[in-house]
Amino acid sequence: MNLNKKLLIAGSCAIVLGGCKKDGLEPDNNFIYKMDGVLKTAVPEGTNFSDGSFMVDATTDDGDDVTLFIDDNNIRIGTFHIENAEDETAASYNSKKHPEMLFSDSGLLVITSYNGSNVSGTFHFQVRDGQNIKKFTGGQFRAKVSFFSLPEDEPCYEDSTYDIAAKKKWMLQQIRPSSVVK
Repeated sequence: MNLNKKLLIAGSCAIVLGGCKKDGLEPDNNFIYKMDGVLKTAVPEGTNFSDGSFMVDATTDDGDDVTLFIDDNNIRIGTFHIENAEDETAASYNSKKHPEMLFSDSGLLVITSYNGSNVSGTFHFQVRDGQNIKKFTGGQFRAKVSFFSLPEDEPCYEDSTYDIAAKKKWMLQQIRPSSVVK
């Protein structure tokens, strides 16, 4: 096959493949992970709160909701160990089948890029529902970031014993009032 035919075939393939629609995900706003080995894609929302905490929340088309949360007062490029709901870095999962929010008990969140407007990174973690374990692996995200100013009467400002898990739930309700968060 001569060079012209090869270039014509390669160009045609590039045009056909380049014109495919990617299920509504934008290159700069995506969230991909495997849950118990099953590939999932979601549309994320990154939120930088006025108290310095940070959240990436993503929902799949079938209603699975994954949240990555950093209560560090300094979102930055770096590695954050995910332990449990009481730690500064946590992850959670809920769905239509499991509306009660399940919090991580181990994992890792790595912020690879952050400029105030966009954030990207990788993650893996697991949650437990009694004896059942759900594993989230191979997670990657790129999200646009918005700023949310918390009211001064936000519950975590008033009570020194305020639980981080309750703060995460409350913040989710503020930015996504229509979501089911128990």
